[in-house]
Amino acid sequence: MYEEILEQRFFYNSFEEWAIALLVLIGILIFLYLFRSILLGKLRKLANQTSSQVDNILIEGISKTSPLFYVFIAIWGASQFLLLPDLVVDIINWVTLAIVLYYATIILQKLAEYLIETHIFGKAKGDKDSTLIIKRFINQLVKLVIWIIAILLLLQNLGIEISVLLGGLGVAGLAIAFGIQNILEDILSFFSIYFDKPFQIGDLVVIGDKMGTIKAVGVKSTRIETLQGEELVVSNKELTSTQIHNHKKMQERRVVFHFGVTYETKYKKLKRINKIVEQIFENVENARLDRIHFQDYGDFSLNYEVVYYVTTRDYDVYMDIQEKINLALFKAFEEEGIDFAYPTKRVLLEK
Repeated sequence: MYEEILEQRFFYNSFEEWAIALLVLIGILIFLYLFRSILLGKLRKLANQTSSQVDNILIEGISKTSPLFYVFIAIWGASQFLLLPDLVVDIINWVTLAIVLYYATIILQKLAEYLIETHIFGKAKGDKDSTLIIKRFINQLVKLVIWIIAILLLLQNLGIEISVLLGGLGVAGLAIAFGIQNILEDILSFFSIYFDKPFQIGDLVVIGDKMGTIKAVGVKSTRIETLQGEELVVSNKELTSTQIHNHKKMQERRVVFHFGVTYETKYKKLKRINKIVEQIFENVENARLDRIHFQDYGDFSLNYEVVYYVTTRDYDVYMDIQEKINLALFKAFEEEGIDFAYPTKRVLLEK
């Protein structure tokens, strides 16, 4: 009698098979409950003793799974002992897979965020606003990729041919890429500026014929305050494709300047000019004379070239030094009776 009851079939399965499936369901639920309430706590204590945060992230992600997750895992395990219609089996498999992929995606996002923070930005230096912008961008991009992979895996298990879908997405992505090509180039240039660091906020730079101070670096463009006070907005693509003179990187400033004296200057005074210039530099602070030479014969002057170094990158200091040199040179030439040359024409008249 007892065996006959067990052998009776109900919804394609005998009572014995249903009983086994029920025991499996209860057993899995009990095991998962013990795992979450006891074993997971012990694992958390062990993870806190390690230097890595990866195990902490994994345990924290598992601990935040909802009871629905455990219920469907138990239902899926019990269904393996039953003969069920294909539609019911597919629904159980799909729902269980969707829940597993969802929580796996959440955990992978946390892991990716931690790795980006520690391995990419852990030792990054520079503008905090730029760092925050690029960090958010990379995090969102990685999250998007993880979600796309999870959805594609789910669609593949639903029987959808993802190769055709990927082909369509590829064509659409190519069209979008062409449409936003300039924006993408500026964004990639922003990454180049951030990691290569050709300049930082506050640096004095020369770009083409423009000079100014870097005020802000955005994802698409960089803002520069010129010496005239106006704001210059330059695309990041343009910045990475042109020469940038960064005066803040300068340790010393090399200066070359010229002057000319008249052809009427006597030889002895010409020989004195080098000594005069050397004496001037002995009394000028933050300046180191490199050389001075009688360079050439000009159309209306005897030309000299002076090369010296300013031992600071400060532009105002350089201009103060040059002014001091010019005044001292003018005074010395006045005392020596040496005349500076200027454009002149001599007309010879014949009788």
